[in-house]
Amino acid sequence: MGGWTPAQLFLASEQGAWYDPSDFSTMFQDSAGSTPVTAVEQPVGKILDKSGRGNHASQSTAASRPVLSARKNLLQKTEDFSSADWIKTEVSVSMAGAVATITPSITADTHRVTNNEGTVNGTQTISVEVKPAGYTKVALKESMTTGHHASFDLTGAGSVLNMSAANATIALLPDGYYRLSMTVITTGPVGRQLSILAPAYTSGDPNLSIFAGDGTSGVLVRYPQCEFGVSATRYQRVNTATDYDTVGFPLYLKFDGVDDFLSTSSIDFTSTDKMTVVAGVQKLSDAADGAIAEYGPTSSATAGTFGLLCISAGTSIQSNLFGTTGAIVSIANGASPVTFVSAQAIDIGAATGSENAIRLNGGAWAQAASAAGTGNFTTQPLYIGRRAGSSLPFNGNLYQLVIRGALTADLTPGETFTSGKTGITL
Repeated sequence: MGGWTPAQLFLASEQGAWYDPSDFSTMFQDSAGSTPVTAVEQPVGKILDKSGRGNHASQSTAASRPVLSARKNLLQKTEDFSSADWIKTEVSVSMAGAVATITPSITADTHRVTNNEGTVNGTQTISVEVKPAGYTKVALKESMTTGHHASFDLTGAGSVLNMSAANATIALLPDGYYRLSMTVITTGPVGRQLSILAPAYTSGDPNLSIFAGDGTSGVLVRYPQCEFGVSATRYQRVNTATDYDTVGFPLYLKFDGVDDFLSTSSIDFTSTDKMTVVAGVQKLSDAADGAIAEYGPTSSATAGTFGLLCISAGTSIQSNLFGTTGAIVSIANGASPVTFVSAQAIDIGAATGSENAIRLNGGAWAQAASAAGTGNFTTQPLYIGRRAGSSLPFNGNLYQLVIRGALTADLTPGETFTSGKTGITL
């Protein structure tokens, strides 16, 4: 299946659209398409449709444009522990390239370095690579004001001494470093923060570990990371909000959950009652419903429309279809933040239960229980990131979006392609 791309879905002149934020040549900072997007963290005022149908999406209001990003690591100054971003408490820090030597002082106190970048909602995993330089125990703490922590033994294969987090792991690397990780799962705000304490307290909160260092023993530390999700992934160097590694990291459109959206001119789908939609998405909040992509003003009430929404109740993803009546189906995908590939198979004229179906990450289909009535789709704009540009703003990231005005017999190639662009494995 080597060279397959979504372009192959449009070889018979099917109506539709394909938006690919990984392709810089398709994006512009302004809605007129005169200023190309040349780097991450620039606004996207226009993205070209790669299906060949010319259904380009744009945003004329500068403040409402999504931003192109590839950032995964939420920390900054990840290779400069000497910077002011890292708060030192009774430790000295010296740098050799990307490696920090952290040496506790001779004062009887806690000894730590902390990178505090504010708060986030939901599940996050913090990780760092550490090597003994006199001390063989170290701890991670998500915030100095909460109880999320884990302590580790840096001898032999390594071990987790204790933890209050959802999960903690340690892995010995070939060069003698240990990669430590700790996952914090919560539905409320938690610190987007990483504290490294040495040596670790072996029982309970490591912030209670009061001791006097000898002034020379310490630990070597490199590659700190804080990211959304339940596991530590490949390290990403971050210097500032606009200066970070991008090679090998998926690109996405970042929607702020307030007023960001893109829209097309009206697309004529009147010749079909069938639709295929594949999207790569990261949902960042369950605080409110959000419209990821919606054809027409209200896909739950307007004839000949469809939509893909994230729903706060039940933390689900919802496929909307309205022929002459509504057929809606939801599928649970867990609390935010969560990254997924969704596929929708829609057929207004099919038998009840087959008109509207959705699946996530190539799994089982969920089908609507009610009929969608009759008729074809209409001629409507496509809105991406907000319902009709006025409500249900989406708080999250869009990696790929493919819409085809026909059913697709085998969705696996499209889902596989999209998962690769989204950075997940099906």
